[in-house]
Amino acid sequence: MDRQILEASVSSRVSLTPSCTVCGKALRKGISFCPTCGTPTKNRRRLQRQHRKQEDRKARETILLVVWLFAGTFVGLLLLATFTPEDIQPLLLASLSFAWQIVIGLVALIYLRPLRWHSRLWKPPKFRWLAIAFPIGALSCAVSYIFVLFLFSQISDVLDSAEELKIPELFHISFFFTIAIGPAFLEEWIYRGILWRTLERVLPPSRILLATSLLFGVAHTLGTPVGIAIPHRILLGLAAGWLRWRSGSLWPAIALHFTHNALAIVILG
Repeated sequence: MDRQILEASVSSRVSLTPSCTVCGKALRKGISFCPTCGTPTKNRRRLQRQHRKQEDRKARETILLVVWLFAGTFVGLLLLATFTPEDIQPLLLASLSFAWQIVIGLVALIYLRPLRWHSRLWKPPKFRWLAIAFPIGALSCAVSYIFVLFLFSQISDVLDSAEELKIPELFHISFFFTIAIGPAFLEEWIYRGILWRTLERVLPPSRILLATSLLFGVAHTLGTPVGIAIPHRILLGLAAGWLRWRSGSLWPAIALHFTHNALAIVILG
């Protein structure tokens, strides 16, 4: 009688033990994969669902965070421009905008660190993407310069504007970093890194390309006429975004952005 009770107890325990849905082997509690065939268990699928929900929530929160930061930056600088003397307005707005983008990047980097996805953006791309990034950057700079020339009614106006932008110590390291190196890394990290990766949860790549390019163009309107600032900078954003999309890395976009800005310094110098 005791033996029958023991066998019934063992049988009930075996029946309650989870088993693999593919090979039927009994599974220990809490494991994520079947040790025999490698099939994910219910526990693994449950953890995956929880992880996806956490990432979706993090993405939505990040979108709101970045939108508010960008909106606050734009409104704040716009108000500042209203009360700033015109002779120092462009330099002041450019400096403050650059500093605030550093703040946005650091906040987002700290906030998104648990996701661990940002490290994938810095993976080395295939050489061909870097090889075409530099000529595309040069082409975008040429198109931008021609576009600005075309908008002015007289060539002398453009030359006078360029003369005003000349800085005696143009090629000093600090200025070169502020105009060419810094924005290439920082702006690509923000627009083609933070914004792109968070928008992937809610938009297809083609719409992300358009959205980030529009934001990139609008963010560069302060201190310059809107008609001059937006179109060719949206074009630059489209080119950098396309490289980031197709290569899966930020490095080609950074190379393009650096080439564009560095050539602009040479032209204005």
